[in-house]
Amino acid sequence: MGNCNAADHYLLTSAIGGIIGGGFSALGGIASAAGSGVKEAAKPIAEAAGVSPEMLQQQAQAYLQPTNPDPAKMSPQDAQKEIASNLATYVKGGAEAPAAKEHVVNIMAAQMPISHDDAVKRFDDAEAKLKQTRDQTVQAAAAS
Repeated sequence: MGNCNAADHYLLTSAIGGIIGGGFSALGGIASAAGSGVKEAAKPIAEAAGVSPEMLQQQAQAYLQPTNPDPAKMSPQDAQKEIASNLATYVKGGAEAPAAKEHVVNIMAAQMPISHDDAVKRFDDAEAKLKQTRDQTVQAAAAS
């Protein structure tokens, strides 16, 4: 899956998000009141460094996340953020992709709760649906 683009990442994130419930619609607007304050405070630093305040906010949130947190103890929101982050790694492909997929599967298994094998099947089913949707979109675009 290493040749996927941002649209593929969005679709796969949405598919997995739909499977574990709650979707990822909140992901774009994760900033809470506190997060908005971080964004405002980060603007001058961001402009000087040539990065967006959103990028700094995401990095700040990443620093506050425990390393390799227990999937069973994550809030649904943290689980969704962790899945989205790992899906980005998975979609890029490369050496880190298998570990990213395994982390997503472990979060799904703990959060739903279902067996590891069921989580693998649901992940693979979501990926297959993504590929089918992408292929249909490409065919429809080619036909028009």
